[in-house]
Amino acid sequence: MDLIQEGQFILTGLSKINVLLGKNGCGKSGLLKRLESFLTQQNNGEINYVTPERGGSLRYEAGVEQNVIAGENWAKDQKRQNQWPSFKHYSVTQYRRLETLSLREIEKNHEIRADFTKTFDTIIQKINNLLTNVKIVRGTKGDFDIFTIDPEAKIEPQQISSGESEIIALAIECLTFEKSCDAT
Repeated sequence: MDLIQEGQFILTGLSKINVLLGKNGCGKSGLLKRLESFLTQQNNGEINYVTPERGGSLRYEAGVEQNVIAGENWAKDQKRQNQWPSFKHYSVTQYRRLETLSLREIEKNHEIRADFTKTFDTIIQKINNLLTNVKIVRGTKGDFDIFTIDPEAKIEPQQISSGESEIIALAIECLTFEKSCDAT
């Protein structure tokens, strides 16, 4: 995609990954929402709008997963709002999806399957490489547990810093988006 024209905006020189920066209130969110709508209508490329004000705790909430399952566009509709109080609950649901997509990829790709070092823990390590004080570990209920690194001790999601919580949530979002694109 070298050129996209949407309303008053003309975007050129687009590459595989693009970053949009600007002052508060200059129209970044509006542009991204219109761009997402345009690309969806054109069936041209994938776009993942991450809402700027993300709330919640990194805990699994069955109601969020039910909304994702029941409404094909529920998550996209939530993301289009500039505030999403259940974003981090959604991130844990996305973690579950990331695990499923990763394991299916391993199952289907004989080259990956032959390499016993490639597991879902390899994906988790990508997230943990971004963290300095905590790490996530596969949990027994299809989600993850959080541990401090030194000394190693299990902690509750509300005990980690907001920055660590954001890194985990956004890493899950990016990795799930990547795996979703690879699967199609």
